[in-house]
Amino acid sequence: MRGRDQVTHIAFHFNVGDRFDYGCRLARKAVNQRARLLVLLPQDDLARFDQSLWQLSPISFVPHCDANASVAVQTRSPIVLTADVSSTHAADVLVNLSDAVPTNFSSFARVIEIVGSDEPSRQAARQRWRRYAAAGFQLERFDVASKGAA
Repeated sequence: MRGRDQVTHIAFHFNVGDRFDYGCRLARKAVNQRARLLVLLPQDDLARFDQSLWQLSPISFVPHCDANASVAVQTRSPIVLTADVSSTHAADVLVNLSDAVPTNFSSFARVIEIVGSDEPSRQAARQRWRRYAAAGFQLERFDVASKGAA
């Protein structure tokens, strides 16, 4: 569990062409760096993101599981996919692919907000940005279109 004096780092990755592809590549990068991720998605997108992780590369595997898996499986999986953030998930990084500010986000060392280049995604991100800023969190902005992919 994180202490009270630890600050959650929040980064917005803007102008992402394909949010799922970017999220999958970000997940692969995190696994290579031995980080533990919780990926938050709308319920309707969980199966599609799971399939995207399986299809990311024909020669590599990105180990992951669903939040409904047993505790033993979740403990061994560096990436857990969920539609509901709860305090029971042991992860360093929360990757948000939903349009809402996640509950319990401050229990993570880092939050990565993946924002598409379409207007609805950008509008939802602006609302999340305002909520985080109003709560006093320092925010980072990464323009993916100008810096390249994850």
